[in-house]
Amino acid sequence: MTELSHSPLVTGTVSPLVKKDRILFLDCVRGIALLGILLMNSMAQSQSHLFYEFMNLNQPIKGLNFYAWVVERGIFEGTMRGLFSILFGAGTYLLLTRLQRQKPGLEPADIFYRRMLWLLAFGLINAFLFLWPGDILYPYALCGLLLFPFRNWSARKLLWGVLFLLVLGTYRENRMLLDSKDIITKGQVAEKTDTLKQKLTDVQKEDLKKWQGFKEENTSAGMMKKAMEETKKTREKSHSYVGMVKYLRDINMMIESLFFYNSWWDILMFMFLGIALFRSGFIEG
Repeated sequence: MTELSHSPLVTGTVSPLVKKDRILFLDCVRGIALLGILLMNSMAQSQSHLFYEFMNLNQPIKGLNFYAWVVERGIFEGTMRGLFSILFGAGTYLLLTRLQRQKPGLEPADIFYRRMLWLLAFGLINAFLFLWPGDILYPYALCGLLLFPFRNWSARKLLWGVLFLLVLGTYRENRMLLDSKDIITKGQVAEKTDTLKQKLTDVQKEDLKKWQGFKEENTSAGMMKKAMEETKKTREKSHSYVGMVKYLRDINMMIESLFFYNSWWDILMFMFLGIALFRSGFIEG
């Protein structure tokens, strides 16, 4: 977030900070995070997301492409996004404290929430008009709307909040893994029963169906099939802008609803951490 200061020329206005008032460390780290995210997006945009996650599923990539994938996934993926979320939280706190020194009453809240709503609007434009399903402005804006009530929390309280969100997120992530384990366990029992030519109950038939679908989707061949279908659809729709809008609409809607529902804690946790690091004095050394 761009820090603001009171303009000496026009009473009651805010403007970008002059160079001498900026925090050089924050600006430098923000630049590093942006360039890291640019690297991630460059690799993600050029191929199916499954290839981005798992390289080439049937024909392993070798040479420079392999090392580029390892470095990006091992060093930049997640790291830069987390760092940027921390900086967003620190920037939010910095913005609000400066506004509260300059503006009376509820005006700081008014400015802050208008900025978040504009960010949300730009996120929707980025996803649905500029056709980038990897947009982060929309989820950042939604999580940012929640930050105002916590601006005056102490660093200690905020770190407790970080711990709570970490525990919540860990539970949610592992809950999904346990759901997959349940499909595997019940499916294997039903599969063994079917192999022994024993009659399956309706429940076992459903368990077997889920297990077979799970196996097909999570094998190398299954993932390759899904990736190639995605690539084919993209090529078919890419001949017209309207076609791509229609194709990506449902993908964007899923990412900004179901996916966000399952991952909001991650963004908010790092934003809390950013405020805590600033309030504790850590970021300013």
